[in-house]
Amino acid sequence: MSLFFIGTSCSDDNDNKVREITSIRFLEVKSDFGEIVLTWLNPKTNELSHVDVYYKDEQGNDATYTVTDWNGDPSTGVSECEAQIPYLTQDSVLFTVVAYTKSGAESKPEMIKGVAYPTKSDYILNTVRVEPEVGGIAVFWINESALAVKVKVTYKDNAGKETSKIIETNTTGSELIKGVPSSLNDYSVEVIDEDEKVSTYAKKFSFYTFGSADVIKVNKTGWTISEFSSQEEIYEQPYYGYATNAIDDNLDSYWHSRHEGGSNWAWFPHTIGVDMGTVVSITRFSLVKRKSSTDAHKKHKFYTSFDNEHWFDWGEYNFDHTAASGQEEQFYDMDTFPAVGRYFRVVATEASEGGRPYTHIAEIYVYGVPHNQ
Repeated sequence: MSLFFIGTSCSDDNDNKVREITSIRFLEVKSDFGEIVLTWLNPKTNELSHVDVYYKDEQGNDATYTVTDWNGDPSTGVSECEAQIPYLTQDSVLFTVVAYTKSGAESKPEMIKGVAYPTKSDYILNTVRVEPEVGGIAVFWINESALAVKVKVTYKDNAGKETSKIIETNTTGSELIKGVPSSLNDYSVEVIDEDEKVSTYAKKFSFYTFGSADVIKVNKTGWTISEFSSQEEIYEQPYYGYATNAIDDNLDSYWHSRHEGGSNWAWFPHTIGVDMGTVVSITRFSLVKRKSSTDAHKKHKFYTSFDNEHWFDWGEYNFDHTAASGQEEQFYDMDTFPAVGRYFRVVATEASEGGRPYTHIAEIYVYGVPHNQ
């Protein structure tokens, strides 16, 4: 298909011309990365010359996109046309489409509005965030469209030399970058798409990183339960099996998945989620099992999130549910992962050897650096 731009606008005397051809039909619009796509069926005519699409460009100037090629024969009334119009902002754009014959006749204007998605690189860059970590920085991005991109992080290393870390990805993900100064440092992020097109802007971040001396056992004041797959509300007195028991600093209480005395089991996986109220750079989680218990789950996973919608998976771990473990904290180090977030989930994934369908946890703790301290 041959497409080209003409830098003139629709002339003021269009309405005075004799309209001798019918209008275009089935005009539709579709948003795409960095462009707006219009499709339509041309008028039935033996002498179709071209079709003009009139609109305002990103600077508010009159612009025209002209189409001179199409699929099918206009004389039959069945010829398809498409205009792929580049657009770098996400403003609503009004398009007016007019067909012209070789003798100068024109069709009645048809209008439609459309909005472009950001370019592929901007689309991913919009989701990127960089957070301070203990001894490094954590880079996060969302890529639910499976776009092949490179995330480029530029900063000064410990020697003061500008360096870049390039992360190739086609999924939602994260990266822990070590060897950055603990002093105030600037970080710049760009995204490059599969066609080597760089994002139209760079995201800028500036902060100190954390040291091991900054790590604390995070105070649970202000913590709330953000989700749970089930909880026991009839049995397990005197505290019952409420999810809130897992963050109440009371080792005698515990969260218990639903069982209702064995009449209504909730089955694996079992999930409990917490809103810490602020973003935390997490160095380790710890769990404490229920007192005198020998039948909780034996494997679980940890997740973190900034928005309680997009989640980052930090792997599966073993849980010692036997009597020998007592009620000591069982630690799960995150030092090789950029485990940063306001929200976290613990998901019990596998039952104990007895195969019972429930689980229970007395207490959950987090170690790290709250970003509001």
